[in-house]
Amino acid sequence: MALPLGCVAGQAVPSATAPVERHGERPLAVFASVEQLRARLTAAIDAYVLLRDPSDARAQLRAARRVEARLAPAVRREDARLAREIDAAFDLIDGWMAKGLPPEPVRQRIELLSDQLMTGVLRDLVRLRARTDSAVQAQTLHTTLGTLTRTYAAGVRPPAGSTQRLELEYAYGLMQRAQVLARGDVSEDLGSDKDAVLLLLAELEDGAFPIGPTPAPSPVPPELVSKAVRDISAVLEQRFGAR
Repeated sequence: MALPLGCVAGQAVPSATAPVERHGERPLAVFASVEQLRARLTAAIDAYVLLRDPSDARAQLRAARRVEARLAPAVRREDARLAREIDAAFDLIDGWMAKGLPPEPVRQRIELLSDQLMTGVLRDLVRLRARTDSAVQAQTLHTTLGTLTRTYAAGVRPPAGSTQRLELEYAYGLMQRAQVLARGDVSEDLGSDKDAVLLLLAELEDGAFPIGPTPAPSPVPPELVSKAVRDISAVLEQRFGAR
């Protein structure tokens, strides 16, 4: 899965100032938490819609809610109405899953929570200057990929069981979120490395998750996933100062 990336291969790309030095740690932590939450919600959709496993879906939803609990106090201070809407959405989705409602309305409601309501969280907790800085997005991608590496390793570690299955589902959710981040504002500032990074991410997904969130018969060794992530992270560090 390794590809030659421009700045790694010796192209003159100066190291950028780290996003944390420009914006501080708080906005980066908020972005990282929101992406973890979104990855869990993506895993919940996959479990409910693709795998038809309400138990796993509800477990992923509970994990997403634990992430949201870290953000909730700040959200309540800034926008009490938004905080109530988020709580109500989690309760409604969990109730629908428990009742076994058809997949489509459940998927739509989760997507509303992930997209519209979490965008509201970012709007309330992160200043515009940081929200619109592609380096912050790059740092979030870097952090998401690091979490993906650890989660994938846990998901394929024997013996297979419910914990490993949930971790692999989450890892696939992180993979999908990494793709979204890489194709956003980050891609516009990757320069000559854009195609190589996007191709490496696509090959990483195809290799590590050949059948999506379902465990592969012969999983890719975690070391190869780590190598691909290190190659991408090297570009993000050079171009954006992501660390």
